[in-house]
Amino acid sequence: MDTVLKNKKKGKNVDMQEAVKSNEKVRDMVLHTIPVAQLEQELETKLKNSEGKWHGLNKEQAKVRLDKYGENALTEKKGLPWYCVFAQELTGFFSLLLWFGSLLCFIGYALMPSDPANLYLGLVLAGVVFLTGCFSYYQTSKSASLMAQFKNFIPPKAVAVRNGEVSEIDAKTLVPGDIIKVKGGDNVPADIRILQSHEMKVSNASLTGESEDLLRLADVSMKNPLESPNLAFFGTQCT
Repeated sequence: MDTVLKNKKKGKNVDMQEAVKSNEKVRDMVLHTIPVAQLEQELETKLKNSEGKWHGLNKEQAKVRLDKYGENALTEKKGLPWYCVFAQELTGFFSLLLWFGSLLCFIGYALMPSDPANLYLGLVLAGVVFLTGCFSYYQTSKSASLMAQFKNFIPPKAVAVRNGEVSEIDAKTLVPGDIIKVKGGDNVPADIRILQSHEMKVSNASLTGESEDLLRLADVSMKNPLESPNLAFFGTQCT
């Protein structure tokens, strides 16, 4: 069983610019490179008691931090109804140009009904816009469905050490400074720094697409947190 320490994590919906800044912030983090004693001070937690056993936060500390940082979970952005999304796909800039062209063709046919060419062209343009919109909507729905499936990688429960006692708690109530235990077959319930491990490997396929399991080591770190062996990330699997 692997003992790990949860790093600071906030779940917020951000726009693209904020996402880039957040990515840079992750790359600049140093919690995985500093000594364990300094990490304990930075996260204001207690790793071990006088008997050398894992201790962790007490219940009051955990409650205060949960109020401060919020739940350890992905936040959902309220989506638009399907018919609004479909309407958006049919009213993009290029689509509006084609709709306008189709309308002009119908007007031309109304002015000269003896020539059906404008009618046929208008119908073709309208059909192209509609079919393209249907295809775009299908692609958008498929992407949204894949993102929804990512929730399946997040475990509902986690084994945490609080005040020296090991207990199973809701994973969403984990906070920075918590000590958690992960065993083979578990999904990692938070971004964690590994303090102790026994032949621990993780699969980052859900994040990076890597098919090969990666060995995790408590005493080996790299500057880039995304490549550091002493870190494991939210939603990945301990194999």
